[in-house]
Amino acid sequence: MKRLPGSKRCPSGLEWTLLRKLPTILIVGLVCIASFMLLAKSGVLGLGLKQMEQAYYVGIGLIFLHCQIVLTGGLVCFIVMVMKGHAYVADAYPLPDENPPR
Repeated sequence: MKRLPGSKRCPSGLEWTLLRKLPTILIVGLVCIASFMLLAKSGVLGLGLKQMEQAYYVGIGLIFLHCQIVLTGGLVCFIVMVMKGHAYVADAYPLPDENPPR
């Protein structure tokens, strides 16, 4: 892999800002969901037994969903960072059935 001559890196943008905020977003979201689950389990919300159990399962689903969204956001930021980098080219591979240049 050789760097293309004349290729330039694009300036960083929103991807670095979002990447730095992802750990905070993850922790704050998990704390909010966990506090909802604790409130539902403790009976403070005034739910019945069946609703408490449903709230607990909804909370577990929200935890998985939140982690998946944060992970996807991090992956998108990484892809944008790679795409904004220098351009590279691999060595040419001549095709066997290619006509020779004139």
